[in-house]
Amino acid sequence: MKLINHKLVEILLLIKKGKNTFMSISNVLTINHCTLNNSLKYLEKNNLIKRKRCKEDRRIVYITITPIGDKIAVLLNQNICFKAY
Repeated sequence: MKLINHKLVEILLLIKKGKNTFMSISNVLTINHCTLNNSLKYLEKNNLIKRKRCKEDRRIVYITITPIGDKIAVLLNQNICFKAY
């Protein structure tokens, strides 16, 4: 896996905190859908997240963090907090 950039870290941390739909992530980060979709593809390809469509409304996509993604998010968050001091 390549080095994870700052925007991917933000996405992982948002998903970990419960911002788990495509639209909620897009709105919080104020990034366009194409950019977010490419970032999510990268995270999914590296088994850090999973995407699932809502059965009632297929337009809604839920994003969940995998156990590996969770561990990486914790480590990255600790690293970011450490560098802030």
